[in-house]
Amino acid sequence: MKRNELDFNENKTILDIYSCANEVFGEGIAVPVENGHPCGWEWLDFKFIDDILVDKFESSDISNGCGNGEYEDLTLKEILLKTNGKFAFEVNTHTINWDKD
Repeated sequence: MKRNELDFNENKTILDIYSCANEVFGEGIAVPVENGHPCGWEWLDFKFIDDILVDKFESSDISNGCGNGEYEDLTLKEILLKTNGKFAFEVNTHTINWDKD
């Protein structure tokens, strides 16, 4: 599904992204940032988020506490709306069986 087909105002979209990130990828997503990490992305760690629809990200949840503060105190929905739906999954190579897949 393409980004422009997703409605980031819908809770189902947020829950689907959260579920996919936790089940398949590295328990989080990367979102673009202009004045942050040199790679141009901040990592949002879902590890300590209990309710993705209401919990706000703290500084320790963003790029291991090294974020620039742009996404601090925002929910995932607010962040995705701010980035116009731009995000990326990061593959956790420890969960992929390369011989089998």
